[in-house]
Amino acid sequence: MTTALLEPPAARQGPGPLAEPLIEALDLAITRLVARMLPGDRRAAGVGVGMELAQLRPYEVGDDVRHIDPAATARTGQAHVRMHVPERALTTWIVLDVSPSMAFGTARRLKADVAEGVALVFGRLGVRRAGSVGLVAFGAATPRVLPPRGSKPGLVALRRTLAEGVAPDGQQHADGLSDALARVGRMARQPGLVVVIGDFRDQTAGSVRWHHYG
Repeated sequence: MTTALLEPPAARQGPGPLAEPLIEALDLAITRLVARMLPGDRRAAGVGVGMELAQLRPYEVGDDVRHIDPAATARTGQAHVRMHVPERALTTWIVLDVSPSMAFGTARRLKADVAEGVALVFGRLGVRRAGSVGLVAFGAATPRVLPPRGSKPGLVALRRTLAEGVAPDGQQHADGLSDALARVGRMARQPGLVVVIGDFRDQTAGSVRWHHYG
């Protein structure tokens, strides 16, 4: 999706100040939620490439020779390979509504302003502890997908997308929330968190929802 398909609302004022105590409380809530759903400290299932050593075992035909451990091989006289625990990192997917209805609100804040603040908070929390954040924007003529990135690159990409604004009034939507969630389901390869931000105008209540997947 190009910026020509989006435009910052005329009455845009931004998300305003974000209360740090509330952010920390949300971080704690997410940490507890994930801890109940994932084994260990956000540990991915299985054994693979990572930083933490899981085991040493004898080399087998087909193993990656780059994982051979020289010290263990020299000590035992038999080639051994290092097996690692996958990275204990959480991937956060932000599913963001950029439809024209997000350009409406009150004299103080538009829906898009509130959505921007929420997305930035979850983006900040998402890259903590070596995590990454991705985004799927829906409700415009062409959907936009940002692959998960960690640290500063992830936040920069998120801010740049939020700055593009929302779809102009009257623009035909290419997809909706269900399509965006299906897209996340196809792309997600690791356990993580999906945060849906929108006005849910076809539902009775709610502006922010999160869901764990794994």
